[in-house]
Amino acid sequence: MKKIISSLIIACIVSCIVFSGCKSDDEHGKVTAVTVKEAVYANNIMQISLKDNETLQLTPFIMPQDAANKAVKYSNKHSELMEVSASGLITAKAFGTDTLTITADDGSGVKVSYPVIIIDHKVKATAINVTAAGSNILLKLNGQPFDLASCVTISPDDTWDKTITYKSNNEQVATVTANGQVSPVGVGTTTVTIMTTDGSNISRDCNVTVQEAVKKEQDIARANWTVTTSHLYADGNNYVPDGGSTGARTTGKPEHMFDNLGSTYLNMRKPRGDAYSQDGYNYTTTDPAFFVVDMKSAQTFSYVLWQHRNNNAPGMRAWGITISGSSDNTTWTQIGGTDIEIPNRNLAATDNDVHRFYIDNGTDATKGSATDPKHTEYTYRYIKIALQYRDQVTGETGNYNIQVAEFGLGITVIE
Repeated sequence: MKKIISSLIIACIVSCIVFSGCKSDDEHGKVTAVTVKEAVYANNIMQISLKDNETLQLTPFIMPQDAANKAVKYSNKHSELMEVSASGLITAKAFGTDTLTITADDGSGVKVSYPVIIIDHKVKATAINVTAAGSNILLKLNGQPFDLASCVTISPDDTWDKTITYKSNNEQVATVTANGQVSPVGVGTTTVTIMTTDGSNISRDCNVTVQEAVKKEQDIARANWTVTTSHLYADGNNYVPDGGSTGARTTGKPEHMFDNLGSTYLNMRKPRGDAYSQDGYNYTTTDPAFFVVDMKSAQTFSYVLWQHRNNNAPGMRAWGITISGSSDNTTWTQIGGTDIEIPNRNLAATDNDVHRFYIDNGTDATKGSATDPKHTEYTYRYIKIALQYRDQVTGETGNYNIQVAEFGLGITVIE
């Protein structure tokens, strides 16, 4: 009897165990867990990360693997940070942190949430690079600005914002514009600070030294210049051969104006309006005497270089000149004043030095400072010099010739 009772008890227990382990029809095949393969463990939590200009396709993983309905739904809290499509494609819109929720679509109520870390995709600067010239800037007072911007680059090349700012640390010495033009103000030293604006907060100092300016006369090279003159004389030359009362008449040629010798010279007859003879040649010249220089290319100049013949004979010196410029040797434009006075041309003069004088006002180009107002600059290929003379001056009427030892042009520069 006892054995029968024990068997019934065991059967009841087994039936209870089997009954309790069985699922109802509603629970069979339902989802028990959801995750995505893109979630990683970082900072003690499971999370997803991407850059704000990227997309990320999620790959859901469902438990159990034989769940009848493996469909899921995606949602997030902050639409301004990211969007997630029905297929699980995340599109990042701005950097920040959002929350992604993945919910089983089988009615089981199973879901999981992950923080989504959206990283700022903008590459920031790591260095400001400056060339040697930009690192140590040398300026002359009243000189030209220095283009610092042309000396600056930003690393890496794909830095999202390469905008930089410039700041002078002593505007009594030098100023700098927003586009990096450094200008001298006063003699001394300072620095210009360059700084990024992309949030990297990188800066770089460039040394600036401002020195006193020095004015210098810069003569134009005359090696390839050629000359024509206004007259062909009885001997067929465009000049009057000369070399003293006796001898081989070794000078007088136009090209002698370019040989840097005060003892050689261009020799032309003064226009007189009457016929006269000298050295066996007959001359009748009534038109103004002039010569034309071809510099072979357009040149910019502001002053005239002039030397009288080195013989202390003022009666043979040009007293003044009229200058005209041309680009085609056909159309001429007068520059400077009429009858520009030549230094040391009077009868008492004994100075035969080379003179440099400005075209715009006739003043000595070797005088003055670098702070003086800039003189007018002219640009031409051809220059015509009309020679002025003064026959009415006592002692000059016996001189038939007008002579030029050296002629040139130049421009003042600030160094």
